[in-house]
Amino acid sequence: MQLSDADLVARCLDRESGAWEALVDRYADLVYGIARRSGLDGGRAEDLVQDVFLTLLKNLRRLRRHDRLMGWIVKAARREAWRARRRDKAARAREEDSSRPESDPAPGPEASVVSDEQRHIVRQAMLALDGRCRHLLDALFLRGEGDYKQIGEELGMPVGSIGPTRKRCLEKLLRALEENGLGDVSATGPAASRGVDPDGSEKGMP
Repeated sequence: MQLSDADLVARCLDRESGAWEALVDRYADLVYGIARRSGLDGGRAEDLVQDVFLTLLKNLRRLRRHDRLMGWIVKAARREAWRARRRDKAARAREEDSSRPESDPAPGPEASVVSDEQRHIVRQAMLALDGRCRHLLDALFLRGEGDYKQIGEELGMPVGSIGPTRKRCLEKLLRALEENGLGDVSATGPAASRGVDPDGSEKGMP
């Protein structure tokens, strides 16, 4: 006569010879079938069977209802199969990320239109300045020249007057940009691109 699950667990706990082998033989096919239906191949399904019964062996004394052994085994097998699928999914995602070439997304047409419009407003604001300011800002920012002595010689200005004149010209330019609707002009335009603070002082310049 076949032993009940409760009797079989009791004999396993008493360490009777052959009891554990009989328990594994009774439910190994069930666990294997759950693993295969979950999408695992044969080798990984066999590994899952070993994992489930190893977990059962460690927790055998903690089972409260020995007559519900099969239910415990089914839940454990489904849980382990779900974990295996989750690990597979994460591994595939990592492989896809590592094989995907890194590239910056190309700006959309809206961004291009906004950028063109901003450049146009900056150009118009520069043209609206008087010649002295326009030439000074052009030398300082648009042409990337930062040598005060060289700029002073080119424009016929004392070196000491370049800083104060630059500040007044920047204020005129910023007001012109605001009037033309550029918005937060402190973050755009030639002044910002060369590291100029909103108050007209240039970062890193004497």
